[in-house]
Amino acid sequence: MADGQGVSTILAIGKETVWGTGVAVDTIVTYNTEAVDRAFTNIDSTYLDGVAEIKTTRQGGLNVAGDLGIEVVYDTSVTNPKGIDDFWLFGLGDATFDVGGFNEFQTVTSLNVSFTGANLKKADTVWEHQGAKVSQLAVTGTSGGDTGLQATASIVAKNLLITGEAGIINAPAAVTGLSGTNPSPVAMDDAVVRMGDVGAALTDGNRVCISDFTLTINNNLSDPVFCTPLTGDDPKFSAEPIRDGFLEILLEVTFPFYDDNQFFLDQSAETDVQVEFLFTRGTDEFNIYLPFTRVISNVAQVSGASLIPQVTQFRALANNGQNTDMVFSSTTAITGGVGIETKNGRTVAP
Repeated sequence: MADGQGVSTILAIGKETVWGTGVAVDTIVTYNTEAVDRAFTNIDSTYLDGVAEIKTTRQGGLNVAGDLGIEVVYDTSVTNPKGIDDFWLFGLGDATFDVGGFNEFQTVTSLNVSFTGANLKKADTVWEHQGAKVSQLAVTGTSGGDTGLQATASIVAKNLLITGEAGIINAPAAVTGLSGTNPSPVAMDDAVVRMGDVGAALTDGNRVCISDFTLTINNNLSDPVFCTPLTGDDPKFSAEPIRDGFLEILLEVTFPFYDDNQFFLDQSAETDVQVEFLFTRGTDEFNIYLPFTRVISNVAQVSGASLIPQVTQFRALANNGQNTDMVFSSTTAITGGVGIETKNGRTVAP
């Protein structure tokens, strides 16, 4: 393995049983960028004694945070799982495998899932983040482009260790020892997108033509909170991040042609709207459901003689029985603001 080349790196993860207690990794992530870093607070000694320089410094609290860029794929699971499905669990909070072959992911009130990530950055070096939680998950898709759907997971973690430091769990061989079948990317040309008023199940008569979309799931996890430890844990570690505000789910779509006033009328009338993205390739599926939304923004701006696009933003709301028509393929109810469903090589829930 050549050092200092992204093409040679591997990111693998393992679901933790206890937040912040590192585990062996077992799943390869189809990632393409990583910017998770650690920053120590420096506690400087600044008393005055006639000397211009700071006298001494020591480490204080540790902050670990950053983004993972992940390619959205139809996961495989030959020898080891390979793909992105785990991040639907980490970002939403709940996963269930249905006997029909689907993994169903739903949002929950308390986000209590965490993971250990091991990034092989050099042949002999792993960067391992422990106690990682997804504060925000964004998924984007663009029609006609040369890449498939992309996801960005913004994570906060308890610790980041580098090979040679005490407490690291995964050696380089633990990462290189994993293997999996290469999955296929999920792309916009796999998609059927349907939108319509709540009150009846969507049909192909509700299909819409969009060119771009961004779905953002913001868990609003707390910033690092430091306090005196209750156990023997190192006081440099922050407390476990928990929700520090509402779960916010926003969908923005671009219609390449402004040729219909429907969503402008839905906005002014405060109409309840349901949205679904159905991606299919062969026997694999990746589906996004938003059963109960409101249109919160609409623009159709003129920029010269070119096409007038329309950009519409939806806010997903809690589905407390308002929409019983939109369900998972197993007919399980979608009770949160968003549900994600996958059918691929994974035969158990992450």
